[in-house]
Amino acid sequence: PLDSAASSQAQALERLAKSINPKVGIRRSGKSATVCVVAGVTRPSLRCPIFFVGSDGWAAKLSRTDPVGSGPSLLPYGAGAASCFGAANVFRTIFA
Repeated sequence: PLDSAASSQAQALERLAKSINPKVGIRRSGKSATVCVVAGVTRPSLRCPIFFVGSDGWAAKLSRTDPVGSGPSLLPYGAGAASCFGAANVFRTIFA
């Protein structure tokens, strides 16, 4: 997490994941990451496949090379689609 707000959100997401599956493994460092999904404009320095996701209104954004960011829209559809595309690429990377 990049700041205290992100750290707080990361803790909440970890609690949620463990409530769904108590055996889930959560790593707090990206050093041994198999694959990475980035929502936002940060470019992590990792040696694994990275998928950048974002949205703007109805449009979902996905890139393998550069951060795509997100627009100010309150519409959830583009963000939902971008999340699905990111997750699909994680599964494709791991299981293909």
